[in-house]
Amino acid sequence: MPPDTDQGNLPAQNSERLGRVRAYKLWNLHKKLADLSSQVEAAVFEARQMIAWKHAQRPRLVAELTEDDKQALEHARRVRLADITQKTCMGILKHVMQHKWAFPFNTPVDTTRFVDYLKVVKEPMDLGTIRTRMEAGYYRDPKDFWDDLNLVFDNAKKYNPTGSDCFLMAQTLQEVAQERYEKTLGPRLAEEAAAQQREEAMIRRRRADALDGADNEAVERQCGQVLALIDELHAALSEAKSEAAYLCEPLNLDEKQALADAMLKLPAAQLEAAAAFAFSRHPRQQASQISEEGHRKVQMNLSHYDALTLRQLEHLVKVCASSAPEPEAPAPAPA
Repeated sequence: MPPDTDQGNLPAQNSERLGRVRAYKLWNLHKKLADLSSQVEAAVFEARQMIAWKHAQRPRLVAELTEDDKQALEHARRVRLADITQKTCMGILKHVMQHKWAFPFNTPVDTTRFVDYLKVVKEPMDLGTIRTRMEAGYYRDPKDFWDDLNLVFDNAKKYNPTGSDCFLMAQTLQEVAQERYEKTLGPRLAEEAAAQQREEAMIRRRRADALDGADNEAVERQCGQVLALIDELHAALSEAKSEAAYLCEPLNLDEKQALADAMLKLPAAQLEAAAAFAFSRHPRQQASQISEEGHRKVQMNLSHYDALTLRQLEHLVKVCASSAPEPEAPAPAPA
């Protein structure tokens, strides 16, 4: 009975199938490592950006006011001005009205007696009207009060001839009012302006601190995301390393001997770098001793290293050997 051809080819078919599976796994591992490499580069780039931002970041000295800030400042200013108007301006008015020459200005001008008054004065004003307005809360700003007070005296000096009794009385009362202004109202307005500046500076500083805090919180969140990504990458790399170790083909004795011979041919610096790489993978395998001449000797037993480390070491040695400068050819002997 002739042998079963299909059964005779089973070992070859199985070997071919296993080869295809291994090739697919290697391709999948290369793809995974490429993806991980891209993610690592992105994480490093983002980390460097955050470090650069942190080094360049300077606390804001001030910040722009929001519309709410402006409205709050304006409200506080109006409250202060209203208080000044009701207290300080009322004091000036009472002081002027109590003057012995104030009686002509305490009531409105009688236009039935002075029929041409409204032809000369376009906006009549008197101290009694100012007091009525003050008591009704009409004045919210000291400037409005001061404009009306001066209007009383300006109207009188405009209607009455220069040097007349009423002209001189108005001039004197205006000087009295100005003196009182400089002693009471002027300093209060200066205090209000200073308070306005202090409040604005405080709000700007507080707003700047809030913006700085928000920036720092955003960076902290970003740092947390980067750290979480690094943890994920570390786990993924460990998994990929395990896959690589499983798929890595072990070195036979001849290959290990060839690797050892190739390492011995490396320059001292590159040999130490290769040994350091191997020891970093397996620190317990590190062994060295100092010779009598003072040189450090490194002992490595390649049979103690896993296949993945040996393959990586083999690749590293090949790179070092290919980059090593070629020895100079000896100079030709003179003829």
